[in-house]
Amino acid sequence: MSIISRLFRHQPNALQVSDWLGNMQDAFIERSSGLLDRDNSSPDMLVFFTLMNSTLSTNHILHQCPSILSFLGAVYGEMRAYYECLWQLVLLGKHDSRDDQVKISKLYADVKMGIDGNIQTLFSDNPNIKRLLASAFDNSYDIRLCDAVKEYIWGQHSDHMNTTDDTLHDNVESLTLSILKVTGLRQGYQASIKSILVHDTNNALCLKFLTQFDLERCKFIEFPDDFYK
Repeated sequence: MSIISRLFRHQPNALQVSDWLGNMQDAFIERSSGLLDRDNSSPDMLVFFTLMNSTLSTNHILHQCPSILSFLGAVYGEMRAYYECLWQLVLLGKHDSRDDQVKISKLYADVKMGIDGNIQTLFSDNPNIKRLLASAFDNSYDIRLCDAVKEYIWGQHSDHMNTTDDTLHDNVESLTLSILKVTGLRQGYQASIKSILVHDTNNALCLKFLTQFDLERCKFIEFPDDFYK
């Protein structure tokens, strides 16, 4: 086998993958540059809220636990589901009319298309990232998201979890347990992962992509009602 062949067969280490995730983050920041000033009612606000936070949190956990590298797609999928539910949860809390709540539920389809479009472009240019993260964007993700909505928005957490009256606290706790489950990490990592997620959640809630999103003026592709069933 030639040296070049061996290089291409070499598995990336956690440090290399962390650099790739950092490059992803930079790409999303570049693509979203000026969006706030152009149109803060665009669904792209929520697209980049989801992608940037999912990438950042996955990278933070990878730094803390390099052994999750083999499960990176599953971890990214968990983070994506969490942040997609987080923006919906925040908007539902700010807009309590029936019409607004229906609008928020329908808005997700447009956001998903935006996420898929950005990711496919990124994957086409970065096959290494595609191999690592593909499971966070295939059909299996839709199943995970349905379960995540029940957990993070409806509050239907596992019977094994002690719930409180603090939705965000419970959601972080639930997400922490999900990360441990999909990676096989020992319980000893629970406190450090939870600390990362608390910090990242608090920062995400302050991002202008979320706090300045204008739902009232938001226009998005609306499908027939049967599509949303």
